[in-house]
Amino acid sequence: MFVEQGTFKSIMNTAIPKGRVPYTSLHAMDALQWPEWTRRASYTAIAVMAGLLYGLSVAVSLALANVSLSVSTIWLASGVGLAAVLIWGYWLLPVLLPVHIMVAVAMGSVGLLNQAVMALVAVTEMAVAARLLQGAAMRRPLVFDLRGTACFALICLLLVPLCGALVATGWLWLRGVIEAPDVPVIVHNWWLSVVLGILVVVPLINHWLVHGAPRFHSRRRDAFWVLLALMVPSGLIVAYQLSAGSPVQALFYGALPALLWAAVFLRETGAATALALLAAAALGVNHGFPELAMPIWGVGAHLAAFGLMAHVIASSQHPSPIPLADR
Repeated sequence: MFVEQGTFKSIMNTAIPKGRVPYTSLHAMDALQWPEWTRRASYTAIAVMAGLLYGLSVAVSLALANVSLSVSTIWLASGVGLAAVLIWGYWLLPVLLPVHIMVAVAMGSVGLLNQAVMALVAVTEMAVAARLLQGAAMRRPLVFDLRGTACFALICLLLVPLCGALVATGWLWLRGVIEAPDVPVIVHNWWLSVVLGILVVVPLINHWLVHGAPRFHSRRRDAFWVLLALMVPSGLIVAYQLSAGSPVQALFYGALPALLWAAVFLRETGAATALALLAAAALGVNHGFPELAMPIWGVGAHLAAFGLMAHVIASSQHPSPIPLADR
């Protein structure tokens, strides 16, 4: 029996409940939508909630900052702000900007003008990233298939954070806040902190709102048997890395099988949640044991490689409604 593509899409859409998209074979960009409450909430409620969450994320990021370079190891505010703009639109930017300035001035020490410029750079990064990711069709969830993941990596992990880091660091250098020899280090750390914030936070919020809490997509007994089997090689990897005095590498390579397991059996939300937990553990070990810490570029490289791979694997678990021969 042959069914036209438009008819198939209409049949599949009738089975999709409002406000939540289940895991179906119709895994297309136009089938995804944010929950109903995000569209029904008033502008005042959205502005207050987004402002509070963004201000809290700025405060937490500054609290984690490296004292000598005044750059956080993970700038959570970049991910929180970008997620808010993706969900509700550009009108939130004038709300987030003064919140950023007020929190940064209260906790920083480089002056009101410098903090205002850095806040403007951060908000501009969100606007540019949202525009490049969504195009003209705003308020659309992200899809982390091969194409979507490649676009996300190019825009959010390379172009936008690097340009923002160059602009902000250049301003601080022109103002005499930092010396010329420190410029490459500041650019490097600024870029990576924004990358980590976006990489960890944006997929986490996107998948939890669109797909809901992690849930098994096969028999739980099979999933737990696979996890049990993975614990043997993971344990050997962890033991070797710990004997070599590399606790962060032990954490990364020991957790990699579990991260991929979550991507296969718990799909998108499981992969995003596992990546967030791995990032928190790695940065916690780095802060708690500075003498054994992995360089921040190493942490960022591992999280980016493992995280993007997990997102692609999770998205590829959905069977395509279009035969390979017809693509």
